[in-house]
This record gives sequence, structure tokens and C-alpha cells, in this order.
Amino acid sequence: MSNLFMLSYVILWGVVFLLAYSSISVMKKQIQMVKEIPDTDMGLDIGTVFPIEKALTIDNKDMTLFKAKSEVSIVLLASSWCEMCKKVFPLFLSVAKQNPQYQFSVMMLGDLEEVTQHVRDYEITLPVKHAEQFEDLQTSLIPFAYALDGEGHVLAKGLINTEEHLRLLLSIAKKTKHKFAA
Repeated sequence: MSNLFMLSYVILWGVVFLLAYSSISVMKKQIQMVKEIPDTDMGLDIGTVFPIEKALTIDNKDMTLFKAKSEVSIVLLASSWCEMCKKVFPLFLSVAKQNPQYQFSVMMLGDLEEVTQHVRDYEITLPVKHAEQFEDLQTSLIPFAYALDGEGHVLAKGLINTEEHLRLLLSIAKKTKHKFAA
């Protein structure tokens, strides 16, 4: 009987270690998933030149989406009806304020009056371009962001739902900044 007890005790601890190992593995995968920007397969290909260089802001000022002297430019694609965009605006503005060495801008879909109202409501001080579509940018997902080098090459991209995603986008862009220099 004591051999049977000892065998069941060993099996019990084996099961406990197996469950602990499985739980830790699942948690590690979840943590790694947070360190990835979602939907990076959407949009323009990495290395592609962004199709829009200059535009007019909603207050009719010239806007350059990427500049040769700029280290990295971040362009946020958003819309006036997007609930997630409303949550991302304060994060985007905060990261822009903390990183003045980078150029930040917004392209927003929606009725011009609604876009203008969003700029006021969220106190967006960054350049904002009113957009009628994002077809040339090959994504229908929003809030979506592109990180561009000074020549307009796409360095990183993806769906931006959290500050972590935005910071990761900046980190990837910094690492790949000189990759497309001629």
C-alpha cells in the first residue's frame, strides 16, 4: 500500500508541475503578444514611400507629413465616428508631447465640421488633415498609424489601440530608420 501511495504522490506532483509549466507558458505568450503591434500585415508595405507628402490642414495651413530633416514622422489615421480613436487621441497627444524630436500628424475621416469639432474637443494641437478616404493608404482599419523616415519610407505600421502600441511603433521605427537610405 505504501508503494501505491508513493506512486500516486509522485504522479500528483508531476501533474502539478505540468499545470504550472503550462500556465507560465500561456502567460509568457500573452506578454509577448502585447509587445506586438496588431495588424501590421495591413496597409502599405514596409519600405514603400508614403503616397502623400504635403496637404492642407483643416485650418488651411500647409502640412508636410514627412520632412528630410525629421528623425521619424508618425501619421495617425483616424475618423470622427471611431470610438477607439477617441480613446487614442489623448495617448497620441501625450506621446507626441513627450517626443518633440519626432513629427506627429493626424489624418481624419469624416464630415469637415465633425473633424473640426473633434480637434477642438480633444485639443489636438498637431497638424490635422481632413481626409475623404484612406484608399491610397491600403487600410480600412482605424486608428492605424504609420511611422515614416525623412524620405517618406514606411518604417513601421499597425493598429494603435494603446500607448504601448504607439511606443512600440516608435521603437521599431528608430531601429529601422536608416534601412531605406539610398
